[in-house]
Amino acid sequence: MNRALRAGIRAEGTCVRIEQEPYNRSDARQHFFAFRTPDGRQIEFEDLASRSIRVGDPVTVAYDPADPDRTATVAGRGHWSPVLQYGVLVVGCGLAAAGFAAVLLFTVV
Repeated sequence: MNRALRAGIRAEGTCVRIEQEPYNRSDARQHFFAFRTPDGRQIEFEDLASRSIRVGDPVTVAYDPADPDRTATVAGRGHWSPVLQYGVLVVGCGLAAAGFAAVLLFTVV
């Protein structure tokens, strides 16, 4: 899986279904995704996903072209890579912290 994320091929995929585990436990959901390889094969796989993913949501899929059935994994939501998503989150939190610090300094001084 790590090799697929680092050096694998990227493809556009979608969430095709979400299945609820028995006994309706809120934390037990299975997310299934599908994508098409360059040679036209439709690959469906299960992967971990957050609760915010819904059926039909676009995702970026990474996979090893030698074995896409076994190596496919969600590399990011939509067109954003996971690294970029977390980078934007860190920058936003940093800006918020700087703003709070500026307000605090202004009120103290």
